[in-house]
Amino acid sequence: MSLLFDRFAFLYDGFMQKTGLAGEERLLEYVGMVEGKRVADIGGGTGSLAVLLVGLKAEVVIIDPSASMTAIAAKKEQRIKVVRASAEEIPLAGDSFDVVCMKDCLHHIVNREKALNEAVRVLKPGGKMVILEFNPASLKAQLIFCFERLCREKTRPVDPAVMKEILHGLQVKGEIHFMNRLEYVYVGYKDGENSSLL
Repeated sequence: MSLLFDRFAFLYDGFMQKTGLAGEERLLEYVGMVEGKRVADIGGGTGSLAVLLVGLKAEVVIIDPSASMTAIAAKKEQRIKVVRASAEEIPLAGDSFDVVCMKDCLHHIVNREKALNEAVRVLKPGGKMVILEFNPASLKAQLIFCFERLCREKTRPVDPAVMKEILHGLQVKGEIHFMNRLEYVYVGYKDGENSSLL
């Protein structure tokens, strides 16, 4: 059981807001237009990003293993669909989403290569991949990682260049954007037919 995401799920949203770590509004600038699109929010937890995406008229599916976190998401917005599953083993068909988002979750995943492979698998050809992570070079990020480890999380920082290289090998072409000293965003597109999001 994750101490951070199961036992303290009810405190998560408030903590993220008070510390300025929420970041959903900033991330939406990179996600772009999603009206009528099917979006996978991998590691979507309490649905803070998913609620905004639904408000933009997207069909949103949260993929997250935490029952405590996703129960909060389901209460926030009935139109959010929840699949309680690990990012390394997503029980959904391939090529089924126009956009895949991963916000602050990849550093919690033990097998990140497998998780990224699964994220790419469920993304349609030409679909958009948007991943927000903490910059390992940031002192604030190092403090966050230490706190998470104290909560028994198997936190592993994600180097932006390594992420880009892994995704390139999975036929996703993209770039890294540093939002600020703490966070960076990877934005890429899966090889294939052009999407209306391009």
